[in-house]
Amino acid sequence: SYPRAIEALALWRARAPSSMSMRSTEASLALRRNDLRTARRDLLVLLKEPDPRGWRFALIALANGGREPEASADVLEDLVKAGAIPNQIEAWQEFGRLALRMERPALAKRIVDEVVRRFPEEPRVALLHATQLQQEGKNDEALALLKTIEPQAVK
Repeated sequence: SYPRAIEALALWRARAPSSMSMRSTEASLALRRNDLRTARRDLLVLLKEPDPRGWRFALIALANGGREPEASADVLEDLVKAGAIPNQIEAWQEFGRLALRMERPALAKRIVDEVVRRFPEEPRVALLHATQLQQEGKNDEALALLKTIEPQAVK
């Protein structure tokens, strides 16, 4: 239950030093109570974390944001606008996949466009882009895009 989760987090915070998993949990709970400001703050800290796993903890918090998927989508959109996503293809791919699952076509397109701009020669980007096109009902464009990377996949 939500009240028990808050109690457990308070105990955890009192007995242990701050950690990425704790901050991720705090962000998830903030999203569940629709406290977007706190969620955004905690997620920004995770995304700026020097530990390369920081963005993964942010992704988990957004994916587990719970009852209000719109809150998670709004915060993800804010993070993208702020340029907070690390310049790593894996991070951009995962946040792009999350946006696709959130059924926010404009957000997914914005992320996919940014991935294509940042990593134009990467075949994995074409797969993400094709998925986004397919979700928009642009099946012919998605298929044409996949055919362009087929020779690389055969190697």
